This record gives sequence, C-alpha cells and structure tokens, in this order.
Amino acid sequence: MAGLNDVIAEKDKDLAGLNDVIFEKDKDLIELNHIIDKNNESISILKNDFSLLLEDNKNFLNDIGFLRREIHDIKHEFSNELSHKDVIIHNLESSNETHLISITALKKENNKLKSSINILMSSKSWKLTEPFRKLMNFFRKIFK
Repeated sequence: MAGLNDVIAEKDKDLAGLNDVIFEKDKDLIELNHIIDKNNESISILKNDFSLLLEDNKNFLNDIGFLRREIHDIKHEFSNELSHKDVIIHNLESSNETHLISITALKKENNKLKSSINILMSSKSWKLTEPFRKLMNFFRKIFK
C-alpha cells in the first residue's frame, strides 16, 4: 500500500501542479477576455468612425456633383458670353468699316469742293464780280 500511497501522493502533486496551471490559464484567459473586450470596443469605435467617413464621403461626392454642375453652367454661360462678344466685335468692325468708307468718301467730296472753290475763286468772273460782292456785303450790314 505504500506504493499506492506514493502513487496517490504523486498524483496529488500532479493535481496541485495542474491546478496551478489551470489557475495561470484562468488568469491568462481573463487577460485575453479583457484584451478582446478592448478590441471589441476599438472595433465598435472604428465601425462608427467608418460609418461617419462613409457619410462624409457621400456628402463629398454630392458636393462634387453639385460643383461639376456649377462648373458646367459657368462654362456654358462663359461660352454664351464669348459668342455674344464675338457678335458685338463683328458688328463694331462692320460699323467701323462703314464709317471709314463714309469718311473716305466725305474727304474725297471735301477735296472736290475745295478744288471747285479754288477754281471759282481764281476764275475771271469771280475776280470781276468782287467789287459788286463787296458792295452787297456793305448793304447787308447797313440794312440788317
């Protein structure tokens, strides 16, 4: 029986060692559960942050769409303004050409008139009628 008592003592010793291992494993398990709880909390925070980022991204994409439409409208308006400006420039250039032609024609007519006046003033009949014109001017001044 002494052998049996030794085996029981050995088994009690093994059991005590196993209880120490179980105690250590329970401590490790508690620590791991604590880490898992922290990780779950971190995951929950990350999920919340991620959903906020998704919402921000959705708003950002909406803003980009709105800005793209505004840019398109501005480009369209600018294009219309350029077309309108081109029409105005064309009309001004046409008007300017017409005025230049008119000015050139008036200058020619003016030169013709000057030439005619010079011819008239240098003619013999003009010179012969000069005393009569002076007399007429004198009477006009008197009877006015």
